[in-house]
Amino acid sequence: MNGLELLIRNEAALLVLEAIRVSGMIIVAPLGWTQAPNRVKAALVLLLTLAAHGEFGTTPVIDGPLEGLAYRAAGEMALGVAIGFVPRLIVAAVEIAGEQIGPMMGLGVAQIFDPSAHGSQNVITSILRNLAVLLGCLVGLHRVVIGAVIGSFRAVPAGTIQSSSNLTELVLALTSETIVTGVKLAIPLIAVLLVTQVALAFVSRAAPAMQVFSIGFAVTLAVGAMLLIATLPDMSYDVVAEMSRAGERIEALVLAVKEP
Repeated sequence: MNGLELLIRNEAALLVLEAIRVSGMIIVAPLGWTQAPNRVKAALVLLLTLAAHGEFGTTPVIDGPLEGLAYRAAGEMALGVAIGFVPRLIVAAVEIAGEQIGPMMGLGVAQIFDPSAHGSQNVITSILRNLAVLLGCLVGLHRVVIGAVIGSFRAVPAGTIQSSSNLTELVLALTSETIVTGVKLAIPLIAVLLVTQVALAFVSRAAPAMQVFSIGFAVTLAVGAMLLIATLPDMSYDVVAEMSRAGERIEALVLAVKEP
């Protein structure tokens, strides 16, 4: 095999590995391209791959058997998924809040199919999820993620990931933070709605003739809707604050797979 064939083989392998990392991010990140056709996603992957290819420093040499290339591909996919997982966790925190608020408002049974979530969600969860995605696009989270996945090739060139096991601990820590954030977002509404339901219970006890069950749903729904509208600005501020930390979280994930 002459030098030209080796160069072509190396460049082709690098392109494939870079495309795998970018694909992992595109698949997981719930940003503006979530509902785009597969052809558009493929074109975006190709565009970002070409933008990153050969941009940073010396091109690493990809050699060895096919099994080694498959191992490298698994590492690239793990890193790409981890990068896309950061904005996904932010949206997941909002979904956790919606899943707790919806039943408290009496809308737990009101399920709708959300194609962006690939499943059924209650109405409040779907509204808050779409709001989070919109906020992400407004504050430029998609640019942060795209810049991070391209910039990751500077810190960790394609084909140089030796182990992705360090990602597990970081991803678990981020997941636990997501659960806490989701609960914090929902606590104000849950507390007031709980007080409302307790008040309705006292009314039912004090005035048995009053048909509390017939008006309880309407009261709870009205109180919940007004509270949701009133707390949306503060909730949006907290979500944007989480999005502002996406860059440093992605950086920590990238450095976790970098060779010492």
